[in-house]
Amino acid sequence: MSHTTQLSADTMAEYFTTFTRRWLAKEPTGVVDVEVVSSDLGDQVQSSGAQLRGITYEPKANSLEIELDAADVRTFRPKAVWVEEEDNGALRSLEIVRQDDTREIIRIRRLGAPRAD
Repeated sequence: MSHTTQLSADTMAEYFTTFTRRWLAKEPTGVVDVEVVSSDLGDQVQSSGAQLRGITYEPKANSLEIELDAADVRTFRPKAVWVEEEDNGALRSLEIVRQDDTREIIRIRRLGAPRAD
């Protein structure tokens, strides 16, 4: 079973540093699908099957960066950040709400694990 939590700006840096160290530091095992949803553009797939290298939040710049093998996804001044975790603490998905209410949905799956559509 999974659970969803909204992260505050005060907790994001530590949360993503801990996640990256625990799940990605030794050997990145996650791949991600990045989807952008907005009322103007609809639902757009930005990336599919990219290897996840890390996630960082920089409080001074108020920016969240999803580091991928191909290209990074960076959001400045996120309005809200939600995470969905498995019982073991593994990150299942991340939703970033931009200032214009566009949503970036990042679905994370571990290599070798079946895709949950």
